[in-house]
Amino acid sequence: AGDAKTYQVSRKTDGTVTTTPLPTTGNLSTTGATNTATKTNTPLPSTGEKMTPVLMVLGLGILAIVLIIAIKHRKVDKNVLALVLLLAGLGSVATVNAAEETYHHRDEVRNHAVELGGTTHVFHLAAEGDFEGDNGEPGVSNNFTITYYINGEKVTDLDPDGYTSGVKTIYLPRPTFEGYDFSGWYNNATFTGDAFTSFSKETTGHQVFYGKTVPHVYQVTFDLKGGAFSDATSTIQDVEHGAIVSEPTAPEKDDEIVGVSTTGPIPEHDFIFRGWYIDPELTTAFDFNTPITGNITLYAKWGLPVTEAGTNNDLGTKYGNNTLGDQGDTVWVANSWWQIIDDDMDNNVTNGLQALVLKMEALTSDEATGDSGMATYISHFKDDTTNPDNYFNSDGTNSYEQAVGTGLRGAIDHYYMSTVAANYTDHVQAVNLHNPTLAEYNAANNLTWGYNGGGASWLNSYMDDHFATELEVTGTKQAFALSYGDIHVHMGMPVSSTDKISDLLNFSSSSDNQFWLRSVAVNYIGVGVVKAGDISYRNSVYSGTQPVRPALALLIN
Repeated sequence: AGDAKTYQVSRKTDGTVTTTPLPTTGNLSTTGATNTATKTNTPLPSTGEKMTPVLMVLGLGILAIVLIIAIKHRKVDKNVLALVLLLAGLGSVATVNAAEETYHHRDEVRNHAVELGGTTHVFHLAAEGDFEGDNGEPGVSNNFTITYYINGEKVTDLDPDGYTSGVKTIYLPRPTFEGYDFSGWYNNATFTGDAFTSFSKETTGHQVFYGKTVPHVYQVTFDLKGGAFSDATSTIQDVEHGAIVSEPTAPEKDDEIVGVSTTGPIPEHDFIFRGWYIDPELTTAFDFNTPITGNITLYAKWGLPVTEAGTNNDLGTKYGNNTLGDQGDTVWVANSWWQIIDDDMDNNVTNGLQALVLKMEALTSDEATGDSGMATYISHFKDDTTNPDNYFNSDGTNSYEQAVGTGLRGAIDHYYMSTVAANYTDHVQAVNLHNPTLAEYNAANNLTWGYNGGGASWLNSYMDDHFATELEVTGTKQAFALSYGDIHVHMGMPVSSTDKISDLLNFSSSSDNQFWLRSVAVNYIGVGVVKAGDISYRNSVYSGTQPVRPALALLIN
């Protein structure tokens, strides 16, 4: 009873149990004893047995000795009870159900001190054996793994990745993947049979599941911007994640304007298809080799038919250069050809060619007023009976601004709103006409005359290069009459009292080879005109009549 001994218990492969004494530690003082426990597992080759009993012989023997000593000294304290429980715990590993692997298991408690009859006894307890089964917790034979495969690859970050048979129903995870829809787990790689969402608690054995995924399907919508496909092509395509969308046949677009110009050849269509863009502003073209990863809308870009100088006019010799869209070329707008007199009004190619164009045919009565009784509309500059002769009104305002109704501005405004605006608003550019008041006109030309000029001649105003039309984002989209300033600034025509004829303004093929300008000329009742390309004026605001030939600021590229 005064000695402490340690034994090693081993089970041989033939089933017999042996014990081996370990070195004796002797008695230790109460203060020097430290209770420690260790447990080690070491895989071993399989023995082939299905059940391995291991009897804790030494532990039970020591337990009997301790009890005898305790009874002899008539003391059974809490230390003895703790020792009994310890040995019982060591004995609980005596039988382990077999699984798939053989391993060596050892439990050990060192320096467990028990005071008996005034003497402290230190016990070193150890139990070990070879076992068949998984190296795990008690009941390891009921622990199984769950393995997942998705798209042919093993997935290791899904839970649960194992289960204990007989405990509870196991519910399988539902993973999410970018661009793919998960459609269920199957117990085979060909995805046949029913899909699994769970399995019952009675299930045993390792489980392997194969996840079926299908690419997500996105919609590519084609916004035709007023155009149409000539065939049965749909405006929506379904495209799988990561695939590319098929480029459809080029759409077609025509305006709804009644009546077609008789000058020059007529284009097959009123608009030219210029490609698909990813933004409504039509700034970034779409690449049809781009993998689709979400729903998108593609926008059709439409251009205007443009012909080389000389095709629809007599300017081929002077302006023909095999470059479309520059001065002298013609562009098809609102069922009419318009002549380009400035190919880029702001001289900035980074924002496109914003051209100043002039209608080659004078307005018809139908275009100007809706009245089809006249072939060509012949208009007064203004129809103001209160101040019929003055270019500037008595309050100093510009009379072009009030030339509504059957006057010059009224005819142009009617044409623009009824014909151009509904079909070409994406192409027409906003402008500021800079129509001067009397004070502004006097300041620009160093004049001090009143609104009626005092009957004196002002100057050769057809040489005035002020008050040109200017592109302005906050301006107004409109058609307008040209000014002297437009001719000098945008056309580049020199300011000269002798050299004042331009081929760009000479529509020799037209019987109405003249038109109003919107500028004051010579005196308070004079207004600018162009006759057969000659920049001139008409010395009458009200009584004289001229054809109307509007201009536009137009984005042609």
